[in-house]
Amino acid sequence: MMIFRRTALIAALLGVTAVLPPAGAHAATPPPCHEVGPRHEDPPRHEDVPRREDVPRQLVVPAGHTVEGQVRNLQARTEQRGQSEYESVWTFRLERYDAAGQRVTLVPVEMRGISFEGGLGEGDWVRAHGTMKAGTFRVKRVENETTGAVVTAKGIPKVLLVIAGVFFAAIVLWIAYIAFQLITAPTGPPPDWPPSDFPT
Repeated sequence: MMIFRRTALIAALLGVTAVLPPAGAHAATPPPCHEVGPRHEDPPRHEDVPRREDVPRQLVVPAGHTVEGQVRNLQARTEQRGQSEYESVWTFRLERYDAAGQRVTLVPVEMRGISFEGGLGEGDWVRAHGTMKAGTFRVKRVENETTGAVVTAKGIPKVLLVIAGVFFAAIVLWIAYIAFQLITAPTGPPPDWPPSDFPT
């Protein structure tokens, strides 16, 4: 209190009105200081980290020669083979989902042929038969479980292949015979040369 009385006396001499706190009052307590700096979050618990088996597989390479799934992103195109031959190409994905709607299987599929017998539609459930090559399942036969159709890729008929093979072999043999005759033919004049009436 002596400090406040001296302050009031000095203020009166200077002509300044001092406001004194009431008796028994205590000075205001300053607010607590908060630590300033980056807030560190608690590290993730072990049970919060997804386990390897909980992560859905995005690509499953079939172990055998048959894959089942739902047709997705079906596309068709034509590619040129040689100068006058064309080949049809179908590409699509076979996908499978679990009970929660999460995709667990994805297999890219390709079909090639001169033509196709049967048909596929987006969302059809199919069973494909083929082999995996360079990350793509190449098939020649697909069983459409939704429609009951069997889709096959048609190539050149075997009869035409046999005929073409025989014709090509005949040409090769004929060329070989001509070459043999030219190589084994005798050189020089014939045995009866010169003729008896040849002037000398």
